[in-house]
Amino acid sequence: MRLNPHKLLKKAQNEPVYVFHRTKPKAVIMSIEDYLAMQDNLEDYYLAKKAEEYEKEDKAKMKWVSQKEVEKMFLKNEVGVAPDSAIGDGRTPKPRIISAMRPSATGVPM
Repeated sequence: MRLNPHKLLKKAQNEPVYVFHRTKPKAVIMSIEDYLAMQDNLEDYYLAKKAEEYEKEDKAKMKWVSQKEVEKMFLKNEVGVAPDSAIGDGRTPKPRIISAMRPSATGVPM
């Protein structure tokens, strides 16, 4: 890697490059496109698992929330609505929802 980093980065555009230190794998260099695709796949897998868990739950035991209660939570900023947005003031469109479903940078779901 020290001798020709340009060649290494060029190779990483086509396939993952494994970096070893004293015969032990320490890192992987890959293209940004492959990394983003991997992150998207991880997110899809995580959401599919959450959906499977939801389908297995007994819906009769769940606490359901009415539309009015949801609107109140948004107004009170309890559901991740960005603080600079407001509902019904005529100046701003729909509130921006901040997602907590995105996997973290380490690849482990939050």
